Amino acid sequence: MTKKNMSGIYTWQRKRVENSVSLVKHAIDELLAGKLRISLTTIVQASRKIDPSGRGVSASTILRNKQCYALYEKSSVQKKDNQKKSSSLSAVLDDPTASELRRAYLLAGKSKIILIAAIVLLERELKTSETQNSNLREKILSLLLPEPANRSS
Repeated sequence: MTKKNMSGIYTWQRKRVENSVSLVKHAIDELLAGKLRISLTTIVQASRKIDPSGRGVSASTILRNKQCYALYEKSSVQKKDNQKKSSSLSAVLDDPTASELRRAYLLAGKSKIILIAAIVLLERELKTSETQNSNLREKILSLLLPEPANRSS
């Protein structure tokens, strides 16, 4: 493609980004004026009302676009329960990976009875694994060490 064609694409893309940012900004202002809760869903709904074409901005656009996301983060109020879970999980887990955090949040939503049953099953599995590990160590040692010679004098 020629530079002339590419500049047209860049201009079109830049206008789309600017339009999205403008719609999010106006939607948040409208929600604040109405003293409504600011969330992705309410921003999407308000942006549809504001947009002359009626399309508005999607939640994925807000999450992908850095400027839109910054406006959303600045204006939204996080739920206190989520903040408590986040801080307590980070404190309990020593340097958790992203996978461990996802798993921890999944488990946080489960009932106590299900979690207790899972712990008991994991403890059983751990005990079985430790027994098998001990047996394997003994087997390896018996293969590596020479048999003791009978000492008869």
